[in-house]
Amino acid sequence: MRKFAHRAAAIIAVAPLMFFAGAGTAQAAHVTTTAVGGPTRILITTTVTGAFAPGCRADVDGGASQTYQATGTGPVSLTFRGLAAGTHTVNWNCGEGPRSIPNVVVKAADPVGDALNMALKAAGSSQLVTDPTCC
Repeated sequence: MRKFAHRAAAIIAVAPLMFFAGAGTAQAAHVTTTAVGGPTRILITTTVTGAFAPGCRADVDGGASQTYQATGTGPVSLTFRGLAAGTHTVNWNCGEGPRSIPNVVVKAADPVGDALNMALKAAGSSQLVTDPTCC
């Protein structure tokens, strides 16, 4: 009977600790997305803080969408290319519901600027690149 009493006492003492050790507070992911227009393209960057975000989807003006994963380990970028010059709307959703970034201005093609920026980047001079959407 004594062994049973000791085991019961041990279980009663340890059970609350197991409960609290296993319980954790879930943290909601905070997702921010920016969009920058360049010559014939838009660069979208998503940053997640807090927790893991499910797969994200983005499109420009309701066109073909791209899927990407934002993990909370740093910003994730993707580029939509071949866009017409003008004002566009970027739509994105990372599990928090659809959101939009209106009035993203895309410039006309700039092959000379692109060639210069690619050469700077290839030479290891990324800090001198003038177009963040390039390359």
